[in-house]
Amino acid sequence: MNAKRFLAALAVALAAFGLCSCASPRQEIAPEMAQQANIQADVDALKQQTQRLRGEIEDIKYQLSAIGDEGGLKEMSARVQKLEANVNAMASQLAVDLGGNASQAGQQTSSTGSAGLAGSAEPDVQAAAAQIAGPAASSAASSVRADEPAEALYAKAMKAFESRNYAQARSLWGEFVKDYSKHPLAGNAWFWEGEAYYQMNDFANAALAYNEVITKFPKNIKVPSAYLKQGSSFGKLGNKKAGDLVLQDLIKKFPDTAEAKRAKALLAGK
Repeated sequence: MNAKRFLAALAVALAAFGLCSCASPRQEIAPEMAQQANIQADVDALKQQTQRLRGEIEDIKYQLSAIGDEGGLKEMSARVQKLEANVNAMASQLAVDLGGNASQAGQQTSSTGSAGLAGSAEPDVQAAAAQIAGPAASSAASSVRADEPAEALYAKAMKAFESRNYAQARSLWGEFVKDYSKHPLAGNAWFWEGEAYYQMNDFANAALAYNEVITKFPKNIKVPSAYLKQGSSFGKLGNKKAGDLVLQDLIKKFPDTAEAKRAKALLAGK
């Protein structure tokens, strides 16, 4: 398959998947059961999409390598990794285990310098840019007003996280919230510090970081995700009762969010 045609088709497929959760048909059953069925279908589709994507990546890489198109191989790899990163970002923030992509504490990128695919922060970078510079802001982390110390530090932490260097990312976000506690991105930084802890399986500190978002930044866009991941963290720690209470609180306060749908699925044991 032509690499450019594959990329175009892949982008369309991912875009279509992004809309599927909003367009899922509802069966004529109780509302809560319908929501649980829909979120489970979304999760299954997300898993299948990611697995298929990995296979396609390897196929195209092999084809480009065989014809000696090193430039095309690098460009294709970068573009496809960005698309897959967006899928994994959705999964990470909804506490979905895609399988075959589990995080490793302190895991690094390969010698090629490719960004890690698990838990990419790309959507959050876009939101952060919008918070700081308005609609015209770039979606790339390096362009989030990187000439200013706070934004440069935030972007550096984000880059470390995307490279799966979770220990460094956690340290940098810790520095950010200490030195720039009143900055518009402070709430986001607390959330991503929690994500770094979560990826390192340090669920106790992850829960504490998510709690900072919930209690100190109640209007932050990451609050629903913080509730969800805090509930998941308690569950990972074996405290199911506390985790369920957090998830129930999420559903009560943010009933129409994707995080609430996912919380209902988790409470149902799915």
